[in-house]
Amino acid sequence: MTEFGKSPILESSIIESLGYNIVIYPVSTFRLGMHAIETGLKTLKNDGDQKSLVNNMMTRSKLYEVLEYDKYSKFDKNISKI
Repeated sequence: MTEFGKSPILESSIIESLGYNIVIYPVSTFRLGMHAIETGLKTLKNDGDQKSLVNNMMTRSKLYEVLEYDKYSKFDKNISKI
């Protein structure tokens, strides 16, 4: 499913009713991220700092949660014992 294709954007329930059980959004997250980056860079240029951007940023603790950082850290410690 792409945002700028020829077909209309279909809700997942409609896609499911057509017999599909998975939808791939090949560049949706990329476009979302690039928009946020562009907005952030413009703000940095215009404001000279990131103060107004902080509330839109992922916190370190959330990043670690998403990455399952504690699991990696335990894995890394086990390797370093070898």
